[in-house]
Formats: sequence, structure tokens, C-alpha cells
Amino acid sequence: MDLTIFIITFNRPQFIHLLLSFIIKRKYDSDVIIVDGSEPKFIKKNKTIINKVKELYKIKNKRIKYFHSTNQLKIISKLAKNVKTQFCLFTYDDDIPGKDFVNLSLEFLKKNKDYVTTNGFFGTSNISFEKKKN
Repeated sequence: MDLTIFIITFNRPQFIHLLLSFIIKRKYDSDVIIVDGSEPKFIKKNKTIINKVKELYKIKNKRIKYFHSTNQLKIISKLAKNVKTQFCLFTYDDDIPGKDFVNLSLEFLKKNKDYVTTNGFFGTSNISFEKKKN
């Protein structure tokens, strides 16, 4: 797949875990760039979760990259200029794409060269996280 997924996060490590697990379980052949604007007390938690997910799913470090910046827009703009894939997906940490959203979007964009983006098929729910050691 010719896709880079940007995940934008701020102070919500539990959502990073949820979204990364979703992306990996869907087996998207993509690079993932996490842009974290979190406050210091959340940065360590985010990095720990990212490393655990990489270890659990045996993900190579090159596939999931982490950047921290208090100016997320600036770093995203800089990073996007260096993307080598044909397509990018920009998502916030609490946006979980619908089951076929990514595949259907890529299929549509490949067939319709005059379009540059798709939108929709995102679910919203009320998620509560329990304190468990896992």
C-alpha cells in the first residue's frame, strides 16, 4: 500500500494504543507517523505504549515514527513534505476509521485522479478505560 498515516495526539496515551492496535490489526501496509503535542507527563506514557505495540506486533522501527512538538502544525507540514508515499491519511488519536474506509478511499483516489482527499466512515463512541495492567 502506498500510504503514510499521520496520527495527531495530545495527552491521550490510551487512544494511541487503541488506534495503533486498530491500524496494525487491519494489516495496512503503511508507515505511521505519530505527532505528539502532549504535556511532559504524557510523553513518556506515549513512548512506552508505542514501544510496547511495536514489540507486541513485531513492527520495525522504520514503520512507526514518533515526533514530539508543541507546534504540531509546523512539524506536520515539515514531515509531510518528505513523505514518499502517494497517499496520506491524517487522523486524530480518537478517530477510528470504519472497517473499509482506508481501502475504499485509496481505491477511489486511484480511480479519480482529480480528487485529493476523501472523508467519512469514522465512528464516534464513548470509550471508558479501566486501570488494568496489561
